[in-house]
Order: sequence, then structure tokens, then C-alpha cells
Amino acid sequence: MRRKDGLCGKLRFQILKMKSSPTTFVFVGAIVVLALIGAGRWWSNVSSGSSGAAIVSKNGLHWHATVKLFVNGIKQDLPAGIGLLPTIHLPVHTHDTDNVVHMEFAGMVRERDLRLKELFKNWQKDVGDFGSLEKMRVNGDSQSISLDHEMRDGDTIELYFE
Repeated sequence: MRRKDGLCGKLRFQILKMKSSPTTFVFVGAIVVLALIGAGRWWSNVSSGSSGAAIVSKNGLHWHATVKLFVNGIKQDLPAGIGLLPTIHLPVHTHDTDNVVHMEFAGMVRERDLRLKELFKNWQKDVGDFGSLEKMRVNGDSQSISLDHEMRDGDTIELYFE
């Protein structure tokens, strides 16, 4: 027994009623091409992780930077265990009091993941806890003060508070 009613049956009937003209084929073809282009652009953005932050690595990384804090001219060491919780190992962390910040990521890493403010967030400290951040140096060069600075392997970052 064939069923001819229902939405599918009506749609099939409407399609069969359409006349095959070159204009119809061009119109339908254009819609299909535009849909494929749109789907391709969407997939490209999703697969590249494009969300306003450039990709540093798609396969993880293991970097180290040295971060030195000076409060009223006195050097303050970073504590051991920043970002190392009993059940969670955060990608930006410290192991010892040697001021080495470890950046250990598996999978996709974006520039925003490497920002200096990630260290303070994982430390659960507000930068204002140390006073007013007056000066910042990266690898010996003065920089504009920004916790959005992206730490890189081998960087030495000095933060001066008053």
C-alpha cells in the first residue's frame, strides 16, 4: 500500500510538478554552491579554533618563563605549587620557589592561554595585592604594563610594584 498524503508526499508532488528549465537548474545550483561555501567557511573556523585568539600550537607545548616580582624594591619569590591542586594540574603553574613558570598544555593552545594574568588567576591573587604595578620588563626591555602579555618560552618577566 502506497501512502500519498502527508508532508513528504506533498513535497514530492510539488517537486514533480516543477518544470525542468535551465533557470531552475541555475537557481538551485547557485543555492547549493552558496550553502557549500558557507558550510566550508564555518568548518574552517571551527577546526582552526578561530575565536579571536591566534593558535600557538595544535599539539600542546611545554614552555618555561621566569617571572620576578619586586615589591618596593624587594624581590619576592613566587611560591611553589601555584596551579597545582590536589585533583587538578592547571597548565600554567609553578613547581618550586625558583620563579620558573611552567606552561604545559596538551592539545590546542591559543595566545590567550599564555597571558601573564593566567598565572595570577591560578595563584588566586589580584595583582593589586602587591601594590601599584609601576614597571614591567620583558627580557630586559621595558614594556607597557599589561597582564595580557603572552609569556613565551625562555622569557624573563620582571614586575615592579610600589
